[in-house]
Amino acid sequence: MDPKIEKAFGIIPLNPSTKEVFMIQHAKGEYWGFPKGHKNPGEHPEDTAERELQEETGFELVKILSLREVEESYQFYRDNVLIEKHVCYFFGEITGNFKPQPKEVLHGKWVKASSLLAYAIFEGQKKLFNQLNLILNTM
Repeated sequence: MDPKIEKAFGIIPLNPSTKEVFMIQHAKGEYWGFPKGHKNPGEHPEDTAERELQEETGFELVKILSLREVEESYQFYRDNVLIEKHVCYFFGEITGNFKPQPKEVLHGKWVKASSLLAYAIFEGQKKLFNQLNLILNTM
């Protein structure tokens, strides 16, 4: 049986001067990543990413940065159904104080690009974090 395809959108909060990204520890699975979620009907991808950033972290988006988007892909099972998930991330400059959404986010912290791989536990994350490291080191 073919997997069910899901698409999500997120923001990678970036401090361009320090080349640090803000990571969150997701409550489900306790893995580290970035705020993301599914589109609401009629919502543009950038608006979805901004909404999810605000809901999950309390941060406000100042602007989406002109770096190219990056994508993370992975598979998992939900209720015995194979899900193939594709997440498109935009880099964003943010403001405000971290206020985690308790049901979805355990912790958050700024991480240097060179340290990202230490947080990778899945193959898709390793690819994404390597890609981020390359992008941020060429800024």
